[in-house]
Amino acid sequence: MSAELIERYVQEVSRRLHESQREDVSRELRSSIYDEVEHRFGPEPTDEEVVAYLRELDPPEQAAAGYRPELLYLVGPAWFPAFRTVVKIVLPIQIGLILLGFVIRTFTDTGFGNFGGEIFGFLGAVVDASVYSFGMIVLIFFGLERLEMRRPAKQRRSAKVWEPRSLPDSRPHDRVGYANAVTSIVVSIVFLALLHVFASDVGIRTGAEGPPLLNDVYQRHLPWISASILISIAYWTVLLIQGRWTWITRFARLASDGFGLWVFYRVVTDVVAHRPALVGAGIEGPVISIIERSLWLSFAVAVAIVVVTNGVRFYRALTGRRQVADGVGPVDGAPVTMTGSDS
Repeated sequence: MSAELIERYVQEVSRRLHESQREDVSRELRSSIYDEVEHRFGPEPTDEEVVAYLRELDPPEQAAAGYRPELLYLVGPAWFPAFRTVVKIVLPIQIGLILLGFVIRTFTDTGFGNFGGEIFGFLGAVVDASVYSFGMIVLIFFGLERLEMRRPAKQRRSAKVWEPRSLPDSRPHDRVGYANAVTSIVVSIVFLALLHVFASDVGIRTGAEGPPLLNDVYQRHLPWISASILISIAYWTVLLIQGRWTWITRFARLASDGFGLWVFYRVVTDVVAHRPALVGAGIEGPVISIIERSLWLSFAVAVAIVVVTNGVRFYRALTGRRQVADGVGPVDGAPVTMTGSDS
């Protein structure tokens, strides 16, 4: 148990470091701890002696910060992994959606006389949306960083007296990943803001004056889309506070996903019902068919993802509890592959 606590401490420190530092720091930190423990308590220390020594050390997040340059930053080391993940998720999806809109507009436009202008418009939209999204993400994480710093020192997570036995087990079960929950919340907030900021631009532009085609469909369903995202934000917030999955949160996730699919279905059927309006705007039938089939295919993929992910989540929960009830556990330190934290 004593050696396991030391290894868990080293693991929690090293995972907060850059990949280029992890191996050297882990080796140095591990050697230092083992040498000091042996010097104080002899070659066979008790668990309580190891716990007492680890309490004297900085918590993992503070210890990791000591190996990084002490610079002023907008997003600190503790938040940067989640920040980087959010940027990698939001920007590619956003650019992909803008590109999809450009392709649809190119195929549905009645003429190509201003194709160069469309290209510049596409590039401008990518730059504008990317700068807006990146700035919003930075502001959100900057706020999180500063809120943590402004809290009284005794109330900060890093300043609290920590318990070595509370370190995450190497075989987590039902544990909610902190970074995963924060990333999901921030991504949802950013997309919710983008949906409203660029609401008037959603649809198919054909060069005619007025709002884009199908923009009325989008505006009509925007409250439902927003409600679905807000439910997701609330759901992840509860998970973040609880720190672990329960049967209630699993069923809540299933209900949240089901509500999202229902909203998606309403949007698709409403778009299909507007086929006469698209034909009247001069869009050719084959192009409309491609749009409709793409929407139905996207809906089918979404249904499959919801079924598979929730099925895996419930299967892991059931098999994990059955193994615990039967006394089945890890052998020689190997993790139980059928259990683990849900995503």
